[in-house]
Amino acid sequence: MVGMRKFVVAFGASVLLAQAALAASQQDWNACSGPDPAQAVSACGVVILDRDAAPQDRADAYVFRAGALLAQGDLDGAIADYSDAIALTPQNMVAHASRAIAYARKGDNAHAVDDYVEARRLDPDKVGEMAAANPELKQIAAKAPEAPPTATQAPAAKLDTSIKREAPVRQPAPPPPVAAVPPAPPPAENNRRENETSAPSATNEPPRKDSAPPHKTPPRRVRTATTGPRHCVMISQESCYPHCNLAQRQANMRRWNKCMAPTGVTPLPIPTQ
Repeated sequence: MVGMRKFVVAFGASVLLAQAALAASQQDWNACSGPDPAQAVSACGVVILDRDAAPQDRADAYVFRAGALLAQGDLDGAIADYSDAIALTPQNMVAHASRAIAYARKGDNAHAVDDYVEARRLDPDKVGEMAAANPELKQIAAKAPEAPPTATQAPAAKLDTSIKREAPVRQPAPPPPVAAVPPAPPPAENNRRENETSAPSATNEPPRKDSAPPHKTPPRRVRTATTGPRHCVMISQESCYPHCNLAQRQANMRRWNKCMAPTGVTPLPIPTQ
């Protein structure tokens, strides 16, 4: 019995240590979204395994790790991570557009076009900017069918003027019906009605006031974070990510360090190659 108790205590302690080790830190987030693909793959794995992280945070980690795998040439791993991000956030336009590039590099043009069409449906303006900045996505866009016109762009229907129709003859409206006049009541009935209308109420009940309008609960104000890794990632990433050149990656890193400065995080080095 003593040996069994020691085993149970040791096993519980190991589980708690494992759970603590899987919790993502700010350093993991910095490395996951950083420019080094090898560090990003490892750090993003810690964020993905953190079950306390929000689904959107885990989806972002999948996208960052997929970009790192794509830079390393692991097309199947990148496609798998993009698919996991889409499973967590189906409206993830960046994951669809990036997976289209991975499919195109693999030679699967059919799936690449399908992903591009879905990304264009989710955010046509943003996808257009990404295609203009990325040659690979621009080639995929050239193979995709044209987007259907919106309701405001639909052509107006042409009127058929070849058939001449005669104006209908307007019939005169029938005269309005004469309302029936009820017969006058006898004199005794008139006196009784006058007494009823002039007699005061027996209960002297005061007139009822209209009920107060129902209480309306004010709408909740949603607070949005203005600091932290997710906010800084959104403002530091350009449309070229994850295929930025050196100048774009240097600009991204400067914006990241400037955004994270209020949190006290150590600035990351500016890439030189």
